Amino acid sequence: ARSILAPLERVKVELQLNKIAGSALSTARRVVSKEGFQGLWKGNALNLLRTAPYRSINYFTYDNTKAAIVKMSGKNELSNGQRLVCGATAGAVAI
Repeated sequence: ARSILAPLERVKVELQLNKIAGSALSTARRVVSKEGFQGLWKGNALNLLRTAPYRSINYFTYDNTKAAIVKMSGKNELSNGQRLVCGATAGAVAI
């Protein structure tokens, strides 16, 4: 999803940083004319390198916390409170 939205992010950053008058479409055209079509994905690789480890740790921690709670409670389904604990633990560890 991040790679699909990367061109929109690039245009948004250009509009914020350069303060050049014009629409988002004119900014996208300017990026394409200066840097080519690939210019719309400039910075996307770094964004993926930043996001991938966070997501991996987050999912790993959530799944392990969920497994521990299921094992302790003896039930297959988590309550909303237990899901909250799993998500909060995963978020805290991933940061």
